[in-house]
Amino acid sequence: MLLVAEYAVVSLHCLRVYLKKSYREALDLLSEMPQILKDIGLNAADLPDHSTLVKGLDRIKTALW
Repeated sequence: MLLVAEYAVVSLHCLRVYLKKSYREALDLLSEMPQILKDIGLNAADLPDHSTLVKGLDRIKTALW
């Protein structure tokens, strides 16, 4: 099981929102962007499945505004 740090999950979520893409599409695009991957501490081979991101975000406790 691949564990992705919370900061990476949040970064990937924000990228998805910014690009207006699904998680699957955002991860496909991200695999082509080595500098962004480096900045969030991942390698293309380390990218999780899109369903892992959804589950990861569910585990992060956030306040509702």
